[in-house]
Amino acid sequence: MQRYISTIFLLIGVGYLSQGQTLQPFQLSDATSGNQMSLNSFQQAKALVIVFTSNYCPYSKLYDSRLKEWTEKYNSANLPFIFINPNSKYHPEYESLEAMAERAEEKGYSVPYLSDPDQMVSNNLGATRTPEVFVLKKSGDQFRVVYRGALDDNPQRADDVTQAYLAQVLEAIVSGKPTPANQRPTGCMIKKG
Repeated sequence: MQRYISTIFLLIGVGYLSQGQTLQPFQLSDATSGNQMSLNSFQQAKALVIVFTSNYCPYSKLYDSRLKEWTEKYNSANLPFIFINPNSKYHPEYESLEAMAERAEEKGYSVPYLSDPDQMVSNNLGATRTPEVFVLKKSGDQFRVVYRGALDDNPQRADDVTQAYLAQVLEAIVSGKPTPANQRPTGCMIKKG
């Protein structure tokens, strides 16, 4: 048992998190830096934006430019993003750390792109699709879920978005207002083992 615990990448409670619940500490491999990244790296943030994404999923690819825009805008407001790939175990030819590093360089990701091969974080949060976003607001020394779901209402065409859910949530956090309700995500199902 001790050997198993020492080899996992994540130390997190069992079960899905819902609105208001807290995320436990984790440690995952970052494809962009080659380092381990933990929740402790974000203790100074107002909130943390976790986007479950994938190299392989066409829906994830549709959000590349939008995510780049949002990360640039909100990182400066102390609302950092991390991308987490829960599919590396199931599509190693597309989703390995090496493939993730190539995609991050190609797309100019300026945020950590973490591999979650055992799906510990995605299972704990209850993520079902890529892309799917979780916004966790800082509360004391913990992060509490305040939003989960879709990034906006039009994955196909950014120009036709009428409801930018993620931006609305982040603007609410910046201005100290209540966050909008969760929205069902659209995308590729996360393959479960």
